[in-house]
Amino acid sequence: MSDGIKRRDFLKVLGVSGAGVAAAGCSTGEVERLIPYVVAPEEIVPGTPTYYASTCRECPAGCGIIAETHSGRTTKVEGNPANPISLGNLCARGQASVQGLYHPDRFTGPSAQETGLPPRSLSWSAAEQSLADAIRRARQAGRPGNVVFLTQSYTGSMDRLVNQWVAAVGGRRVIYDPFAFQPRGLDFANAQYLVSFGADFLETWGSPVNYAFQLARMREYRDGRRGKFVWVGPHRPLTGLNADQWVAPRPGTEAAIALAMAGAMDVATAAQQTGVEAAVIEQLGREFRAGRGFALGPGNAVQGANAGALQAAVDRLNGGAAGSAPRGPGMQQVTELVRQMAAGQVDVLLIDAPNPVYTLPGALNFAEAMDRVRTTVSFASFPDDTAVRCDLILPDHHFLEAWDDYVPTEGVYEIVQPTMRPVFNTKQVGDVLLAVSRQLGLAGVASETTYYDYIRANFPGGADAWRAAVVRGGVYATPSV
Repeated sequence: MSDGIKRRDFLKVLGVSGAGVAAAGCSTGEVERLIPYVVAPEEIVPGTPTYYASTCRECPAGCGIIAETHSGRTTKVEGNPANPISLGNLCARGQASVQGLYHPDRFTGPSAQETGLPPRSLSWSAAEQSLADAIRRARQAGRPGNVVFLTQSYTGSMDRLVNQWVAAVGGRRVIYDPFAFQPRGLDFANAQYLVSFGADFLETWGSPVNYAFQLARMREYRDGRRGKFVWVGPHRPLTGLNADQWVAPRPGTEAAIALAMAGAMDVATAAQQTGVEAAVIEQLGREFRAGRGFALGPGNAVQGANAGALQAAVDRLNGGAAGSAPRGPGMQQVTELVRQMAAGQVDVLLIDAPNPVYTLPGALNFAEAMDRVRTTVSFASFPDDTAVRCDLILPDHHFLEAWDDYVPTEGVYEIVQPTMRPVFNTKQVGDVLLAVSRQLGLAGVASETTYYDYIRANFPGGADAWRAAVVRGGVYATPSV
């Protein structure tokens, strides 16, 4: 077993929690009885797999998946051939998602944490009441915006619900997601010349599964010629190792190469700034113009003070086409939030974001600022640097246990559906928000009782589209690449 999972722990998860899991396959209800799988539901045939079309949520790409279950337990996931993002493929991270589903280190239920004391288990009703009381006290304090929800990037129903909820409590939402604004839905399969300025699109940038498929199509021989891929960056990761040519400028000078290729900077000046020979830069510009060129970037590998200039240069090289990451709120909102936390201006902080204590720059002192917040709440599934510092832990479902929808790119509406009952006593974030909303008597929030009902009520195309999406995994056109 990997990740420190001992065999006896893994069997404990399957043997104790799994008995209840097996009671019924695809359901959002809680496990009511821990009984052996003696009398199977009529739709389950022992030894015969059942399949569910869903969406991978291991990264923002939103690849369609087919989950295979046996006797009510999810055992394998593969790519969904009908999905225009994954095209039947799936990366290693998606393949490994089942391991996270059964991992014994997951939070097993809601809990409260006090300094110097071990975590105290709570029922969901008590945990939601505790959160509602904290928000009620914060609202009575009369400081606008003192309830903050720090979230990852959402789309579809979750994005809409969180915005409604935050507005109703008189709070505000801050988005923090390192991969939020990397573009998905780009089409470069028919380009003859591809240049990446640090965008590791075969690894983490954008939609790696889809982009790997497109790169393979681009490099096929057509009319006697093969597409060329150039990597521009001071170091060479996996994506760069798959390039036909590597150009290594001085760190932070990549924008000069893009501008020179676009004819917006003198080649000699670019060569002097970057340390790349003028002849190489001229060759890049000549081949880019002659080969239906397409540029990608910037990627995380070249983020920093010069990222904005490189983004503008890549956009210019593409003639205004979308080849670089769209501009998002950036770090200004997060930096301002940390300042307000440290000043004691935030009373309740809810966190459903990628472990900010660990992933944010240490100089921001996010962990120290958290200590000045009266009530901190985490929706994390696993103990991480942020969750262990929070007062309340309200663990979210694994995506293979949850209902949701997702819009990875325009015109693609995907379904996330549970492939089995929850392994532990977890609850979906949307359901928690709706429950707390009812306790506070908030106006302007959804009237639906469950998040599942909320998704169905807002799904584009109505009931017929919903039923088709549950079977197919989403509503989308035939793959175009």
